[in-house]
Amino acid sequence: MSAISVIAGHLELKGKPPDLEKKFSMVVTSWLTEALESVKRGRIDKALALAKELNTEEEPSRLLARACSEGAAAAYAADREAREMAVGLAVAGSTFEIPGRDVTLIRPRQLVEGFWLRKISDQHEAAESLKRLAKAAVTLKGLDDEAVLRRLDEAPSAESSAAARDYQLLARSSVLRLQTSRSMAVLQAYIGKRIQGDGTVLPRLPTLWSLFVKAGTHIRDALLSGEPEGPLSGAAEAPGPGPFLCGPFRGLAAQRQASVTRHMEILTELISESAATLFDADDGLDLLGLAEDFYKADCPMEVRQQTVKIFRATAAAIRER
Repeated sequence: MSAISVIAGHLELKGKPPDLEKKFSMVVTSWLTEALESVKRGRIDKALALAKELNTEEEPSRLLARACSEGAAAAYAADREAREMAVGLAVAGSTFEIPGRDVTLIRPRQLVEGFWLRKISDQHEAAESLKRLAKAAVTLKGLDDEAVLRRLDEAPSAESSAAARDYQLLARSSVLRLQTSRSMAVLQAYIGKRIQGDGTVLPRLPTLWSLFVKAGTHIRDALLSGEPEGPLSGAAEAPGPGPFLCGPFRGLAAQRQASVTRHMEILTELISESAATLFDADDGLDLLGLAEDFYKADCPMEVRQQTVKIFRATAAAIRER
């Protein structure tokens, strides 16, 4: 039984006879499913409107918050194998290991399409949906309010554990979205393969090598380490013992998002240095143009303008050589 069906089965009717409960539950399941799809599309207003139409004893915002929270957790658990495979493929740069794809012969302009593997792009889309559901749950529960957080953490319970899980999902979805993005799974992987395949890079281009190492170290230390044990921790994502405090996972979500932003800045440096030193002028310019295009979807808004300025300044310097 899906998480949405479970929620529907526990709702109380307003003035409906018991013999209508089963039919009502089916209707609620359908409506809540539509509401969650609206949240995934960024239309939380439409989702709330649908929840209000149900006319249940539970407040629409609380009902939708619970649906988003349970729906996100269920989707994350169900997708574990596909997610792990996609991350493994992305990190390994597997798109450049397909027979017939000699990375030294691939030009940057060829990366526009065909190199973002479907298994990876599917998980990128799933990460975006997961992030929207978790963020909606956090917002609808009022968890942005410090007083609400203090109340939950003063007496840890199933409610605080669910809130901790929302933030843990928010943190993990931010990292997953980065790992499966074109900027990282295609561009960073491509540059990494080119650097690793050229034994002269370290002595010839020490700055580029240093940036390459910096990017890898940042992923390990800032994006994949330091997560406390929580509702999603343990073997095969089994929950920890609980109950859990919400505060530490709110901090984790903020730290992960800041680290995603920082990684895009580091990647900007790596791409720019690669364009200026690893490739000839034409390929370098193509690499910068491609990066600017990919960043429109991948780079957080708060640093996007600055990264574009760096790409364009590097392109201008290449043209002047």
